[in-house]
Amino acid sequence: MKDYTGAIEDYTSAIHIDPKYYRAYYNRGFAKWKLNDFDGAIDDFDKAISLDPKGANSFFGRGLAKILFGQLNDAEQDLNKAIELNPNFSTAYSCRGHLKMGIGDIDGAIQDFTTAIRLGDTGSDSFIFRGFAKLNKHNQKGALQDLTTALEVKQKSIEGCLNTALTKAADGDQGGAIRDFKNIRWQGIGPLYE
Repeated sequence: MKDYTGAIEDYTSAIHIDPKYYRAYYNRGFAKWKLNDFDGAIDDFDKAISLDPKGANSFFGRGLAKILFGQLNDAEQDLNKAIELNPNFSTAYSCRGHLKMGIGDIDGAIQDFTTAIRLGDTGSDSFIFRGFAKLNKHNQKGALQDLTTALEVKQKSIEGCLNTALTKAADGDQGGAIRDFKNIRWQGIGPLYE
């Protein structure tokens, strides 16, 4: 377990030594975010941005904190700015895709997840959530393709296995759904179904 409280103390000491060291504010902001101190995190990201207004990571961090604090419009603006400053920031596209899903902009979410994947987001999450978005648009074949890719990326993804099975079942492929249910592994103890 990481010592976020200790990290906050260390970054605070660094700030006392050099109050213009934006990275200390940025890092302390993430430590506060990890401790669910979203107000404190936003304050630190604000300070980091005031010291380094071209820092895409600070806008990204503040955007994440604002999402968790429920400030979705402001969060989207911060993620937009992070992407403007760093157009290759795949994680920012992925997070903005999640945000867009949450506010009902399914087409925008698909576009952001697609961009994240194109930029090299190699985890399964962008494929899984793009698959969810495609399901929402009644594109079962596209959803199945994304969820299958997510399984290839991360074989033991319970979410990917489950959603691929459910999509196959909805598409009438009961045998495929059963095979996918059998592939679900529960915390490394073996198949869920034998």
